[in-house]
Amino acid sequence: EMCIRDRVSTQSTGGMNVSPPKLELEVVSPEELEAIDEAFRKVEKMCSKKRTVTSNLDFTPNKKMKISSVHKGLPDILDNNVKLIIVGDNPGIQSFKQQHWYAHSTNQFWELLYESGLIPEPLTSLEDRNLLRYGIGLTCLVKRETKTTDEVSSKEFNEGFEILKKKVHRFKPKILCFNGIGIYQTVTNRQVRYFIALD
Repeated sequence: EMCIRDRVSTQSTGGMNVSPPKLELEVVSPEELEAIDEAFRKVEKMCSKKRTVTSNLDFTPNKKMKISSVHKGLPDILDNNVKLIIVGDNPGIQSFKQQHWYAHSTNQFWELLYESGLIPEPLTSLEDRNLLRYGIGLTCLVKRETKTTDEVSSKEFNEGFEILKKKVHRFKPKILCFNGIGIYQTVTNRQVRYFIALD
């Protein structure tokens, strides 16, 4: 017995104008399907660590909350023309050292961003500021660099969310994208399975 899976390929004429996806069918064996399921189970296990962001998607700035410290980390890539802001959790060590976003050699962010059709040309981390040409900005909840997000505390995420709310009020993007299951679950308190919100 074989399973058929859809492959989505997109093309773009530039900027945020994304053409309808073209679907291609690919045959997947039961063994491959089981391997995919196992990979997702590992992701779910990694993201099962509970963190609580007390604000929970209320984007009204909390004036009473004091920010204990501000780490320089990576500079945001934002301007007044951004339509989409992609929010990460915090920088990795390599990204911090290079002072460029998603800079680790194994990170597929830039490749997948181009394949999604959101940008009309392939970019690398060294060209991260070119995203502003296409109305896309980058920021993160916590500026402090770590090897893994497990090293970031709930307090840091809460303070980072307060800072994020101020950025949203200032730049007024049309779309806010949380880059990763972990950060999405942290901010929304919604459980995700197979990258689909269950509520």
